[in-house]
Amino acid sequence: MQEHQKVDWSAFHTVEEMRQLSNLGHWIEGALFILIGVIALLQTVGVVKETRVTWQTIVLAAGLFLVSYLLLHHGFNNLPRIWSMVLKDSQQRQHLLIAVLLTVAGLLQIISKMKGMDLLQYGWPVALLLIGILFLVHEQHGSSDAVEWAQRIHRYLGLLLMLVSIAFTLDILLGHRHRWLALSWPVLITLCGLFLILYREPPGSYEDQKTSTPHHKSH
Repeated sequence: MQEHQKVDWSAFHTVEEMRQLSNLGHWIEGALFILIGVIALLQTVGVVKETRVTWQTIVLAAGLFLVSYLLLHHGFNNLPRIWSMVLKDSQQRQHLLIAVLLTVAGLLQIISKMKGMDLLQYGWPVALLLIGILFLVHEQHGSSDAVEWAQRIHRYLGLLLMLVSIAFTLDILLGHRHRWLALSWPVLITLCGLFLILYREPPGSYEDQKTSTPHHKSH
């Protein structure tokens, strides 16, 4: 079993709080992914009229939320310290990269829709592909059993995200001519969201983080 990067978060959170915060982050991102999928699906079937930017804005929101959740929930005063800790923590560093990819993808999608720059719409499937790869090699902290279980779940999610990327790309390349293909990526991204909402950090997660004894600093 490989050694995982050890960053001491005990000045801010106990082990249980780390689990709760992780679960909450997964749930919120999952809800945003479901919203992306549902809006795109309703637009595809014609129930909701397509405007210039709709689900694309939710992609941007998902990225910006995750950035702020990782870096700012302890307040601006602690930002330099949190930034340093996130960069040193292999798991949180991956989360930050995912947040950046979502943010960039959302921006590119919005610009593509507003300016008619079709090439930029590929930013979304590229981001999903990269996030899927990151999930395949996802870092996880905790006991051996907890790490094994969580990494297995993240691998399933990674493969699902890669399928979303492939479906979206094929839909573009084939000129939106196949209705089943246009419907497939919203359904798949919705399933990704459900995966995230159902995710729970397993017992033993974060137990190598030296956070079992709370001794918070005010923030």
